[in-house]
Amino acid sequence: MLKKGLFISLIILIVSIIDINNSKSIINIQNKFGIKPQKNYVGQLIINKVGINNYIYDVNDKNNNVNSNVQLLKKSTFPVDNTNSSIFLAAHSGNSNISYFDNLDKLDKDDEIVFLYSNYKLTYKVKNIFTQIKDGTIEINQVFSNQLVLTTCDPNSNNLQLIIICDLDKKEKV
Repeated sequence: MLKKGLFISLIILIVSIIDINNSKSIINIQNKFGIKPQKNYVGQLIINKVGINNYIYDVNDKNNNVNSNVQLLKKSTFPVDNTNSSIFLAAHSGNSNISYFDNLDKLDKDDEIVFLYSNYKLTYKVKNIFTQIKDGTIEINQVFSNQLVLTTCDPNSNNLQLIIICDLDKKEKV
């Protein structure tokens, strides 16, 4: 009887550990280069279709730049803090070690993008994909309807940038 009780207790302990690890795993994933974030990141971008998983740092953090990470642009507002929001993210693409948005051009309309922020899982759907002249700016119709905007160099042209507009589909507390 004692062996049976110990066995059942061990099973319950193992299941509890697995459950705890699974519930936290989405937040504790390292980016694609295996770099663990410093504790001053504000969110995490996950695009499973193209293997993107990066921490996002505060706009004033020294790590918030396209040569180190996916960069959060200064005009960004978050849906947890605001009724209407626009998150703007930029990164290099290509085949170098700073190409955090490599394969972003493989996304299609309605693909899913996850942004973890402030104990929320924000799920976005790709709504529009287009290119425009690369001049250091992004020209979009900013509708302030809880959108996520991703931009990178167009892989087919040195003079163009790829812009992907996504709309918030789900907001879940995690």
